[in-house]
Parts: sequence; C-alpha cells; structure tokens
Amino acid sequence: MDNQQYRSDIDGMRAIAVIAVVIFHINPQLLPGGFLGVDMFFVLSGYLITQLLLKDISRTGRVDYVRFYRRRAQRLLPALLLMLTVTSVVSFIILAPNDFFNYAQSLFAALFSASNIYAYLFVDTSYFASDSAELPLLHLWSLGVEEQFYFIWPLALSGLVCHRYVSQYRLAIVVAVALLSLLLAQWLLSSFLALTYYMLPTRAWQLMAGGALALAIDQGYCTRLGKSTLLSMAMIGLLLIFSSLFLIDEGDAIPGFGALPAVLGVVLLLASGTTSQTVVHRYLASTIMAGIGLISYSAYLWHWPLLALMKYAFIEITITIGIAAFLLTFALAQLSYYLVEQPLRVLTLPTRQVFVRYFFVPTVALSIVAVGFTFIIRYQLNYFYSWDAYKAAIDIKPAWRYQYNCQYTTFNASSLTESRCVYPEKEQPKVLLLGDSNAAHYLGMLRVFAQEYNFSIRNITVSSCPILFLDQPIDWPKFKVRENCQHYRDQVKPFIQEFDTVIIGGAWTSYEKHGGQGFRDDLAKSIEHLSSQVNRVIVLARIPYFAAFNSECEIRRVRLPHLECSPLRFSIPTQNYAINRFIEQQTVNHENAYYFDPRNELCDEKHCTPYLGGFPVYYDEGHYSLLGSKLIGEAMIRNNNPMLSVFKGLGGLEPSLVKPVRTLAQIK
Repeated sequence: MDNQQYRSDIDGMRAIAVIAVVIFHINPQLLPGGFLGVDMFFVLSGYLITQLLLKDISRTGRVDYVRFYRRRAQRLLPALLLMLTVTSVVSFIILAPNDFFNYAQSLFAALFSASNIYAYLFVDTSYFASDSAELPLLHLWSLGVEEQFYFIWPLALSGLVCHRYVSQYRLAIVVAVALLSLLLAQWLLSSFLALTYYMLPTRAWQLMAGGALALAIDQGYCTRLGKSTLLSMAMIGLLLIFSSLFLIDEGDAIPGFGALPAVLGVVLLLASGTTSQTVVHRYLASTIMAGIGLISYSAYLWHWPLLALMKYAFIEITITIGIAAFLLTFALAQLSYYLVEQPLRVLTLPTRQVFVRYFFVPTVALSIVAVGFTFIIRYQLNYFYSWDAYKAAIDIKPAWRYQYNCQYTTFNASSLTESRCVYPEKEQPKVLLLGDSNAAHYLGMLRVFAQEYNFSIRNITVSSCPILFLDQPIDWPKFKVRENCQHYRDQVKPFIQEFDTVIIGGAWTSYEKHGGQGFRDDLAKSIEHLSSQVNRVIVLARIPYFAAFNSECEIRRVRLPHLECSPLRFSIPTQNYAINRFIEQQTVNHENAYYFDPRNELCDEKHCTPYLGGFPVYYDEGHYSLLGSKLIGEAMIRNNNPMLSVFKGLGGLEPSLVKPVRTLAQIK
C-alpha cells in the first residue's frame, strides 16, 4: 500500500484538534465548539489505526494482536503514567478527603481504560452537580472509548477483510454500522445524555468514519481524483471544521448529528491528502503545525488536570492566567514528549518486558495507592488528614441528597404522583411548584412556609427547562433538552388544574438570552394562561449571581489555607435583573398573579451577599442550597417580611388582613 507513508499534514490536523480543545477548556466563549477537537481525534485515530491494521493483514494475512497492543502500550502508556503520577501527587496535596476519594476511584478506572464508564456511572451530571471542570482525570474518558474500541476493532476488521464471504462488502458493512451508531446517538441524546456522551456504542461512528475512509482508500478510491477536486475537498473539509468550532456549542446534538459536519470535515481533509498535497495540506504540514501535532497527545493529557486543579484552588482563569495555562500546557507537553513519550516509544525491549514495565508494574503501584487512600478516607483513619478540621468546616449537601427534591435531569412522570414530592404529605396538595433548578432551590423556604401557613405543596421540576405554556412548541432551547422539556410541559399542563396555586421559577436571565426578544412575550402569555387556570399564580424572582462563590471554600481551606472565605469576599453591588422588573409588571396586570422575591434578606441598598448571619446560603454561584433556602425562609418569617403575605391563607386559614404584596416597590 503506497499510502502508508508518514503524512505530516495529519499532525497539522491533530494540532487544530488539540488547540481547539485547550482553548475551549480555558474559556468556552472563545471557541464554543472547541470540544469537537475530541471528535476530530477519534476520526484521525480510526483512520491511522485501520491503515496500520490493513498493512499488517496485507503483509501476513492476519492481525498480530500482541504486536498491535505492544505498539499501543509503548505509544500511549509512558506519557499517561507520568501525568497520572504527577497529578496524583498534586491532587493529594490540595484536594479535600472526599474529593481525593473520588479522584482515587477515577485513577483506578483510568489505569484500566474505563474512565468513560466511571464518568457515566459515578460522575453526577445533574444541574446541581459539583463542577465537573474540577475533576482532574475526567478528560481520560476519551482514551477509555478508544481503548475499548481497539479491543473490538482489530478482530472485527480481520474478519471483514479475511472472510471470503463478507470481504467484498466490508466497506458497506462498516458504513452501515457507523450509521447505526450515529442514529443511536441521536436517538438517545434527549433521554440518556451521559450514556450517549461517554459510552462506546454512541461514539463508535466517529472512529469508524476514519476506519471506513482507510478501507475505501485500500480498495482504490480517491486515486483518480484531480488536483482541483482534491483542493475543493480540502477547502470544504476545512470550512466544515472551523464553522463547527465556532458555531456549534455543547447544547447541540453532540455526539449526534451536531458532530457530523466536523467529522465529515476531517474525513474530507484526510481523503484529499492521500494522493496529492494541496496548499491546505502544505499549510497543515508546516513545521509549526506538524510540531504541535506531534505533542498533541501529551498536550491533551496535561491541559485538563492543570486547569481542573487551578479551578479547584479558586484560581480565576482570566485572560492572563488563560494564556499562561495555554503556554504551560504545551511546555509540559514538550517535556513529556521528548523526555518520556518518544524515548520509551522507540526503546527495544522483549514483548514481555514491555507489558511488565509499561503496564503491570506501574498499574499495580498506582492501584495500591488508589485503593489504599479510598480505604483511609472511607474509614477516616489517622493518616495524612486532620479529620477534626474537616468536621468543623461547613459542608453544604448537594440538592440530590434531599429525597423530597423532585428535580430531574430527564422528566419522570412518577413525580406527578410520588408521595416524597409532597410536603407535608397529604392526599391532595393544593400548591404546585414548577420550573427548573431555579425553582427547585426555593423548595427549602417553601417547605418552611407550608409548615407555617398550613398548606401542602408538590414539587415537579426539570433542569434547564423553561416553564412556558404556549400553543406551539418552543424551538430555541438547545437540542439536548428540547424534547425532554416539551414532554415535561405537555405532561404538567393538564395537571395544574388540580391545584389552587401554581408557583413557577426559572433561569429567566438565561432564557431571555437564548430566547431573544420573544421570550418576554412568551413568559407574559404563560403567566396569563396560568392565571386563567388556577386561583393564584406566584412567579419566583431570579436571585443575585455571585460569580466567585463556592460553598466548599471552607472545606478546601483546610488544605489551602490561603483561600479567602469570608462573606465580604463574595459581596456584590445590589442588583435587580431587568427580567425581574418585567415579571413584577406582568403580575400587576393580573388580579391573582404575584411576584415573590426574598432579596431583602440578603441585600441592602448597596450590597448583596450569599451569606445569612455568617452562614453560606448558596450552593453555587447562582443557586441557593436547600439548607440555605430553608434558613432564608425562617428569617423571612422572623422578620415578618411583607412578601410572605402572598402565602397566607393558602392552607384555608384566616386570610391575611394585609393585601398580598405583588412587587418590591410595595415594600418600600
């Protein structure tokens, strides 16, 4: 096969992929689709590995599996093990015990190419989840997908090429299976997002796209294309890649149809460079681009733990810090490539020694460390940690630990009838809470009000779902939540008539940004619809946003004493979003609609704070914790906050003699 010669332009493609990924992880706003660099790597890997396997088959008539895995071990393991060792040491120094416990588990998974399975099973991807950007080894999910694919692909390819009954259909079979994988990914996206993102069956089509191209070239395709055709293919491929990097974002159908343009772009670039070097390929093969491509694997390994640990230590990724992180990533990659990856890759050793030195010994050593620390932390043994200091630190539980919080990532119709979603438990609650996480985080105080004013409330919320009741479907939410959100709204719309009062909340500022000018009209129509269906409608305000706040500050401070966790650090100028003022105005237009805003408990005329009486009442920068929400509710009752008048009388008690407050202006 004359197409097996080294192609430096492929290193240029790797350079584009890794630069895109690193920029995206530094600041997604700079390159919204930069995460597609991983998808590009999958295509390139599928192409190169398939070419390598086809070369073996053409030479010997079979795949030499031992030789194949030996090459992969020498190619991938040295740099990976170096990164894991260094990251483990730094993580031990700065991570709190529970976080290092999770790290140790992820380390164990990484050693056995199961990071994607670990991420799917154990990484909480719900809206209230701890920031996944702070998990040092999360990026290794992509290596897990690749290694699992390459346990299957050599055997499958050998059968396709060597079996006399199917060899003539091998390209068609690979294309058909790849299409099935793509369709499966698209189908599962709205209901099983984590599974679709992390697992092999829904990622295989990207690797197989590269493999299919290698098979096509092996069968003689692309050999008769003219230079003008090849240049057009290269230009179209480059256009598809860069348009995807700038126009696609995480909310699109990834890894479904949304990833297709980038994948096709890489396929076209690869195909157009097989017989002739166009100006595009000469640029990709330039010294700088090819040089970056050579260290792209090491750069990918180092960039994520570097950024994750910086974020964990509350280092804000400013422009200056971002540039420094970018340069440091590639400096570490250079050192890793030239001092470890390349020398050990070409080292001549007996096969048994390769597997012993490159896999068995370091894997056993790191596994002992991982298992040992999980045991120490699980049973709080007196090694390495000052447990009393951690027990004294404030620990805010995530929302999913509260059984009564019926907030879903994927809507579950059982919440319409589950008793755990009602407080206090009664057969027929008359108050219903709807919306997204910005409604759910009010649940702590709403339960306090329910107890105080003798009413029962059911909560049914879905993350990232705007609670708008319109005659036509809403097309502006991102694909990954659109179908699920529409199902949620369709299910609860007839259900609301069973209640006297409906409370709604949402990420109003975010929805206004994505929904455009029409969002306010849609929200107004929804308030009008609800006011015609029930006796009382309460619209919850969007709470102040504290970009620098993290509820784990005091826990992390035990290991990182330089952290500043005082309430003053997180204080911000008093703010009231324009969308909140719009909601106030809309509720005035309906006799039975009310606006509810607890901001007076946390804000004065000059500043707002995420602390109440020195205790943090936020969970993250834009949500109350459920404990904090409860404390705010109790404070409102103690202070006889006028906003509470809207809840008086909901339980059939004597209605308040004070007319219910509709706006903050009425308080003043």
